[in-house]
Amino acid sequence: RWGVCEDWALPSDCLVYSFGVSYIYSAELLWGESGCEVHAFDCTISRRDGMLGNNVHFHRWCLHGVQERPQG
Repeated sequence: RWGVCEDWALPSDCLVYSFGVSYIYSAELLWGESGCEVHAFDCTISRRDGMLGNNVHFHRWCLHGVQERPQG
């Protein structure tokens, strides 16, 4: 089961991916302090790749979809 922003404690050996964090990443810092490995992603802000806090890695990357052209 995959949880998303639920009100339950994460195990200390968890891995968290967080997308679109902007400049608000207090939850990510909390998860990192509790022992999770956290990777936060957002290409829309001017922060450089690096550490945000204990166990919290920031990546200036974004996800996007690809729309295929219809055949014919």
